[in-house]
Amino acid sequence: KDDRVLNQVPLQLHSAQQEINNLRLLNICLQSTLIRVQTQLIEYLPVNIHDEIKRNQTKQKLVSLRQTDDHSRRIIHSQQISFLQLINNFKNLLDSNQEKAPNKEIPIA
Repeated sequence: KDDRVLNQVPLQLHSAQQEINNLRLLNICLQSTLIRVQTQLIEYLPVNIHDEIKRNQTKQKLVSLRQTDDHSRRIIHSQQISFLQLINNFKNLLDSNQEKAPNKEIPIA
């Protein structure tokens, strides 16, 4: 049994060494990919990061204003509908009163 175990040790060591080499190769590939990504990222970064921050803040404010504006428009729209209904009801009331009342001559004094 001891001989068999001793014979398997070199094979296990060889397999372990191959696995270590594969991991080293993978590490090198990942590092080179990371360097490429960082290089591309640096090319796309704005020269002045503060300008970019201000631009993003302005965009966020615009989005907030649009949402507020949309909400206001919904409220105003429903109020406009109510106001138009009120006007129509008033017109209908005037029309019905004119139909009921006979035309009277209005004296010019």
